[in-house]
Amino acid sequence: ANELQCGAPCTPNGGEALTMGVDATTHESEVDIALKLVCQQRERARRQVEELEAENRRLKDQFKAHQAESRRLQADNLRLYEKSKYLQSTSASAGGSAPVGANSIAEQATEGRYELMYEEKVNPFAAFHRRERQQRYADLAPPEKLMLNFSHFFLANRHARLFLFGYVVCLHLLVSGAMYAASHHC
Repeated sequence: ANELQCGAPCTPNGGEALTMGVDATTHESEVDIALKLVCQQRERARRQVEELEAENRRLKDQFKAHQAESRRLQADNLRLYEKSKYLQSTSASAGGSAPVGANSIAEQATEGRYELMYEEKVNPFAAFHRRERQQRYADLAPPEKLMLNFSHFFLANRHARLFLFGYVVCLHLLVSGAMYAASHHC
């Protein structure tokens, strides 16, 4: 095993020096120069790898710290939301009015997110129920999904219910009138 060592002189043919005069020394010096260059590049690469590994460790530690901070802030926000819900319920029961203001969409989305987290914390079965409901909805066929969405729309919206009621009454009157006219003209 003829291994090259950095810093060790390199001679071809297992350590035997060539006896060709100038060509042998030129070849040895070229090999030594090439060996030194390769060793320097290897050392440079090793240092870069060590620096990158240290940077990677530092970034992982920083990421873990940010995750912990995020979890802490989220818990703080949830506690604040719980306190605001409590204050709203006590002010409403004491006869006070809840603060009325035009919240932006971003504020409503944030409040909705924390309301969802609050509800899940208060009722641990709510998350399970929601997942089961989403799974059942995903298992429905497209026509069934369409009918379910229409029924949710009409049941949730007062004006839509009134429109549907009026439409059904008008349709019944039209059909009844057509049947009456058809039966008395023949």
